[in-house]
Amino acid sequence: MVVFRGDPCGIICVLITYGAVVYADYVVVRQLVLPTMSATLWGAFNIVAFNLVVFLMLVAHVRAVFSDPGIVPLPKTSLDFSDIHSGKKMDKFLFYVGVSSLYAVSLVILAWILDPKGKSAESQHARIMHSIILTVESVLFGLFVIAIGCDQVRVLPSSRSPVYNWLWPFSTTHVLPDPLDDYTV
Repeated sequence: MVVFRGDPCGIICVLITYGAVVYADYVVVRQLVLPTMSATLWGAFNIVAFNLVVFLMLVAHVRAVFSDPGIVPLPKTSLDFSDIHSGKKMDKFLFYVGVSSLYAVSLVILAWILDPKGKSAESQHARIMHSIILTVESVLFGLFVIAIGCDQVRVLPSSRSPVYNWLWPFSTTHVLPDPLDDYTV
């Protein structure tokens, strides 16, 4: 089911995410790979491979965003949340974010090893600036992946996320079901 919520915060987050991904792609291709590896097949390979990971990440994100695993259509008779796992749709996106973050940082390191001086002083300053921004962006996205991954690992033993536990005592419109009620061994 395709769901679109006009939530301004969510829309801004999606735009920031896609902007960061486009910027990372620009830096990898124009500032790192082309100036240092354009004469080799490794340059073409790294551009294609990085763009493939970015494409897969965006496809996974679009699928997760428009299927919105946090929205559950409520049945008219009774509530049944037994088959819902809100993290499943984001798992692939998080995997590709982690891979692209590691790949981007490794390309920053590789570009500086292959061509430490740069072509000119202006290009050197631009490459330093873009490399620092890309590294910070990659570290932040990597920390995001680690935080969400740790949260999902914490959910495994109890089937309850910290958000679920936080909402449990405060829900007034709908009683949130205990996911362990129907659990039988």
